[in-house]
Amino acid sequence: MNFLKRQIIKVLDYVAYKVASQIRLDETIKTAVDLSFVAVTDKMSALSSETKNIDLKVDALNRRREVISISDTELLVKTDYGGWLLVPSYNIDVGIGVVRDGGIEPWTKALVGSILKPHDTYINIGANFGYYVCYAAALVGRQGKVVAFEPNPYVMNYLHRSVYWSGFPDIVELYLLAAYDSKCYLNFGFNPHYMGNGNVFARGRKPDFQSCLINSFTLAEIVNPEGKIVVGDHPGTFPLEVQADSLDNIFKDREGDAVKLLHIDVEGAEAFVLKGAKEVLENNPTMHIICEFDPKTLKDERKDLVVSTFQSLVDLQGYTAYRVAPEIWNGSNPPLEKIDIKNLSQLPHGDLYFEPKGEIL
Repeated sequence: MNFLKRQIIKVLDYVAYKVASQIRLDETIKTAVDLSFVAVTDKMSALSSETKNIDLKVDALNRRREVISISDTELLVKTDYGGWLLVPSYNIDVGIGVVRDGGIEPWTKALVGSILKPHDTYINIGANFGYYVCYAAALVGRQGKVVAFEPNPYVMNYLHRSVYWSGFPDIVELYLLAAYDSKCYLNFGFNPHYMGNGNVFARGRKPDFQSCLINSFTLAEIVNPEGKIVVGDHPGTFPLEVQADSLDNIFKDREGDAVKLLHIDVEGAEAFVLKGAKEVLENNPTMHIICEFDPKTLKDERKDLVVSTFQSLVDLQGYTAYRVAPEIWNGSNPPLEKIDIKNLSQLPHGDLYFEPKGEIL
């Protein structure tokens, strides 16, 4: 009996030993796995950090601008889409964006890029220095057509040469005209530093171009009574008289030009452009429209025309209205937010997009 008891104890001791050994083995394996996991995690973290550094370096390289000084006041800049834009060095709206970033309004650029394809026709009203003009020419190609309107001769001087520098004089048609609701002459005002804001509602207050520039002699004109410089202010606007005509008059004898995109940015005169484009709209039912909107136009005599024009695009011609929303821009897809035209007064200053019936991006 004692022998049997001793054998049982030996067996139990052996089992306890094996169990303890297995526990130690499991703990060793667990420790090794934990250490391996930590090592892998640290490695992944290091790789992630290294990847971010590479991304930052690539981004920095992409953001480097090729800028050539053509003269004391002219800069030739390679854009983010590979074209060339000539801008005045003293311009601090569009010019700064192009020189610093290679482009402007990436959210609107994405929308233009999602609409235009080779062979298309693009109309740009308020072409400025030609950022969208040359971008569109690159998109539509040699079989396409770009028609651009810019009434300011001081700006056209740059736009015209930008088209040549980008290699698109055979694609782009330039008009030194303001697109409007009829054929006429209009008073036009602009400041050289903010050429993108030139418009037919501004009234000139300066006798010549030079007196509109900010310098040591005119700086006092943009300082408030407390001595603070007013951001966005300028010494005054330079008056011009510009020729204008309607799109219907200009395009009445042109057949076969199915317009894919009408892009309007004319500082508050957009409704007048559309009023003069009734036949163009009728003849191009699948035409996309990008149109700047300024809520200030709802606070003066333009209100009724603005509201009725945009409302008719939706009610009578079947367009769906969107707001181009920079605050939701993700870096790739056009940031569109569907809107009700009845709520125009609640919208901020920016671009609207009118999508034609049956044409989905």
